[in-house]
Amino acid sequence: MVDDVIDRSTLIFVGGGLAVALVSGVATGSWIGPMVGLVFVAIGVGMAIFRYRRIVFIGEMMRTGRRVKARVIQVQLDTSLEVNGRNPFRIVAQAQDPSSKEMHVYKSWSIGFDPSEFLGTGEITVYVDRASSKRYYMDTSFLPRLAR
Repeated sequence: MVDDVIDRSTLIFVGGGLAVALVSGVATGSWIGPMVGLVFVAIGVGMAIFRYRRIVFIGEMMRTGRRVKARVIQVQLDTSLEVNGRNPFRIVAQAQDPSSKEMHVYKSWSIGFDPSEFLGTGEITVYVDRASSKRYYMDTSFLPRLAR
């Protein structure tokens, strides 16, 4: 789990921020350098906290959520977001709640490649919070990991 929370970019921000804070504070005697370094440390720590909370959320949904088989209706290019000059993809699926007869649409988190060829049967597992159908996790763990 530690590898999932602390990745290369988190280490760069935290380590680089600490280095800037220490070196610039000692070398110049000014407070500006250490403040800039601490901003980078804060960004790195924030990234680690975000990843940790996501891991906890996934575990909670898989442990306590209602397991739903949803039908994949499309793979869409998410043009509202751009990462390194490219737009990520999202899987969109739907399932009907048998008790209320309501149709629910679920969207995956951003995926860095087109997952269409890996969707196989056209069904995907979604873990839905028992208290609120707006909280859910679409299980995309079957997809290959994008090479870094």
